[in-house]
Amino acid sequence: MTSHSVINLTDTPPVIEVSTDTLTRPAPTIQQEHVSDELFAPQHANLAVAVMGMQLGVGLLHTLAVDAHDAFAEDEEPPRRKRKGVSDLDGVS
Repeated sequence: MTSHSVINLTDTPPVIEVSTDTLTRPAPTIQQEHVSDELFAPQHANLAVAVMGMQLGVGLLHTLAVDAHDAFAEDEEPPRRKRKGVSDLDGVS
């Protein structure tokens, strides 16, 4: 016989709410400010956006090329094979 344990939700501790007024943080040092400015600088954000834009553009161009290749492949007739023994009539006078 197996026993199943039942979780009683009334036994769980209550959620503790903390006011943000009581939490204080020390002011960042000059070195920390410089590091955060360097890390979150606009030129790095612009570079990331540019790389993501290039990746998206290359993906779209690849999809376009594949679709165009498939569309042209459907339009073309397969090349006809020459039968053996049939001469080319262009050179006959």
